[in-house]
Amino acid sequence: MVANRIFTSREGTSLVEILVATVVLLVGIMTVIQMFPTGFGVVRAGESQTIAARLAQKELERWKSMSTNLPVGILPIDENGNVLNSQLPPPPFEDFQKDPATGAWVKVGNRYARGNALNVRQVIGESTLIPVASYFRTGAGAQYGSKYTLAFSPIDVELKDGKIEGLYIRSGDLSRRIGDHTDAPPPLRQGQYAVDYELVSGQNGRTVFHVAFPTSPGMPRRVYYISYSYWASKDPSNPDEEWELFSKIDQRIPGNPSQYLPGDYADWVEVPIEDVPAGYTVMEVEPYSDSCARGFIEQQGNWTGDPYEFKLADAVMGVVAFNPVGHGRYEYTASGVRPIEARIDYRIYDVRIMREDRVIPMPGTNATKIPIKLALRFILNIGDPTDNPGEEEGYKGLIMDPRAGMSIPLPVLVMDLATGLRVHLPGPPYDIDFKAGVVNLPLRVDLRDYNDETIAANVWLAGRHLRFYYRADGDWSVQCHKAYSVYTRKIGAGDPDYRTYKIKRDLSFPDRLSNRLLFAPCEGLKSVVVDYTYCTFAPSGERVEHKVAGEHHKIDLDPVTGEWCIDLKIPPGGFLPQNGRIIVVGSSFMVRVLWRDGKVWRHVDMETELIKT
Repeated sequence: MVANRIFTSREGTSLVEILVATVVLLVGIMTVIQMFPTGFGVVRAGESQTIAARLAQKELERWKSMSTNLPVGILPIDENGNVLNSQLPPPPFEDFQKDPATGAWVKVGNRYARGNALNVRQVIGESTLIPVASYFRTGAGAQYGSKYTLAFSPIDVELKDGKIEGLYIRSGDLSRRIGDHTDAPPPLRQGQYAVDYELVSGQNGRTVFHVAFPTSPGMPRRVYYISYSYWASKDPSNPDEEWELFSKIDQRIPGNPSQYLPGDYADWVEVPIEDVPAGYTVMEVEPYSDSCARGFIEQQGNWTGDPYEFKLADAVMGVVAFNPVGHGRYEYTASGVRPIEARIDYRIYDVRIMREDRVIPMPGTNATKIPIKLALRFILNIGDPTDNPGEEEGYKGLIMDPRAGMSIPLPVLVMDLATGLRVHLPGPPYDIDFKAGVVNLPLRVDLRDYNDETIAANVWLAGRHLRFYYRADGDWSVQCHKAYSVYTRKIGAGDPDYRTYKIKRDLSFPDRLSNRLLFAPCEGLKSVVVDYTYCTFAPSGERVEHKVAGEHHKIDLDPVTGEWCIDLKIPPGGFLPQNGRIIVVGSSFMVRVLWRDGKVWRHVDMETELIKT
């Protein structure tokens, strides 16, 4: 009976139980599936952080090895070339405008536009001595001259009436002499200039002071750039009205870009005070605030005997050729007798163009190609969709700039550094794994110029030093931020800019200055070194001066006042004298690698202390 009962008592699974179990299983599966995108996102974000840190470290090491060429500053600019004075610019590519009433950034549209974060591309004062002359070739043609390759490339230039705009070169600062413009200029050697600070009424009723330069026999054209500070007042008839100090940087002499001083001209030259704020009257030029440099002149023909000549040999590779007679030439300067120095101002064409140098390895025994793995994956190919301005119909190529006469509609540009010629990659379609970031090079290639003419055929690539230019999905960029070399004091109305600072007033003692120095927002988080003098009072009431040298600070934000500032380490009871000498030197150099993860912008920063040697 028992056995029979067991045999006949069967229990089955109802339909309801099956449905419940299925729902539980599906919920579990969906939960697991939803974890995968997050996990993949975390993995990719971690990979991007690692790659960005590697790129930043590599760029930082590059600049450590070339600190002699360190620029005076590297700055963010807008599309008109104006330096952006904001620490918190609108998101890159977003359509924002500054409300003049409130000063706040307001979104005015949904279209992506070129933004501040991708406009750190103005290089000021990258310096070099004139190199040894050589014959060399670039994609733009054969050249003879003293070749110098800029730290960044491609560079942004424009051709107007056959002349280059956007590339300006000056010498080192000249040695100053004081003179009287009512008499003949004092005797001047090459590398010197004379100045008379007296303000007079010049041509067209303009307020001017005077400078003079030595003659330059055999050099038919000369140009100079002068910087100076001047005092101005809103009410010059009021003796109690406080004057304000303004500065003018790199004013061209002569002022007309189409004019030059003749080489045999040795008389005083008028310098009109330019860009005086509306409503102000110029009162005087601040003595000894001036510095003057000789400008290099673009030479389109054969070199002359003028050591201050240059040619732009290749805008893509950033190659400048100087007149060979400048190599080894010495002159009197503000720093003594020194070789002629060139200080170069230019703009980076597009910080999104990545640049990598590689020495090509030997291929395997049976290899038919040489794969080169680049730092980034997801390289942009021609026609790839982007949401960037000017690329609504898809990515068109690395350089499409009719202003400069440059057009390189290639997804990857490979240049041979030994010859300056383009490595011809057969295509399209190109043998490139765009997703993996691998360029498959042939064993042998033709080297061509920018006109696509073969200059060297069937060249063996192994062992050659090549440079790869490309752009990657996510608008990756490697940007350098540098504190300005020397900040000068600004007195009076207006905020400081990228090269100036202001001393905050001590409200408790109107006749004293506080220990706080104010800086422009765009200089925030940069490091400076300060030399200054402060005063205390001895028990006897006598004022005692104390000198401080090499005090290190980082320009930081005061969360209460909203000021980007540093506070000098002056002890209680100490104060800055009204006419105390303060020297503020920028010391930090930062590399920022920036990229976009969907709509979210991410970055990695690496910073070091770097001063020109």
